[in-house]
Amino acid sequence: MLAVDDVVPTKSRLKFYFQTPHTSFSSVREIMTLGGRIPVPEPQLSDLQSLIAAVTGLDEDFPPDAEVPCAPEYNPSAKDNFIELPILLSGYLYYFDIALDATLPDIKFYTPVRRYGRDDLSLAHGITGWMQSHGRGEYCERYLSMLEKLSQHRALRDGKGMQTYVSCLFRKNGELDITSYIGPEAFASSRLANGKPTKGTRRRSDS
Repeated sequence: MLAVDDVVPTKSRLKFYFQTPHTSFSSVREIMTLGGRIPVPEPQLSDLQSLIAAVTGLDEDFPPDAEVPCAPEYNPSAKDNFIELPILLSGYLYYFDIALDATLPDIKFYTPVRRYGRDDLSLAHGITGWMQSHGRGEYCERYLSMLEKLSQHRALRDGKGMQTYVSCLFRKNGELDITSYIGPEAFASSRLANGKPTKGTRRRSDS
């Protein structure tokens, strides 16, 4: 997928989104460094590797050349949305941000945790545990509280799909810029009563 900024051409960027079937960390390293062209410090790469392990439930000694195993299915209530495009349910995604004056692009990594991750509660604990172990746990309790409030239709441990992607971009200061993407399952069958949204999930057009 290709996108551009709606600004004057001199300030616009090309934004390429790619998907690869490969999920080994060796593949992640190759893409995030453009085969060594982008000088990424080893500590940043190690942090990314440990983040991927944390959100997918991998052992710390999981081989870097091995592909990450897919879960049997990610979200039973939503899988039919992709029944004709099963390729969308597997593999990693990458975003290349190419500025006019840049020699090399900025690259963001995405893992579809709704496919590779565990249940939403385990995934949330994986994310917050990683953040806390890296001195970034200030908002972890609020994150867990937010997920619980969004998931009143089911227990977080009973399924997955509330958290859809986790992304990572290497910052110039050495930190990992991490984003968790949320899909609140607004029209999941367990939210509906007699085929209509419950009070907590009413649409404006239903009032």
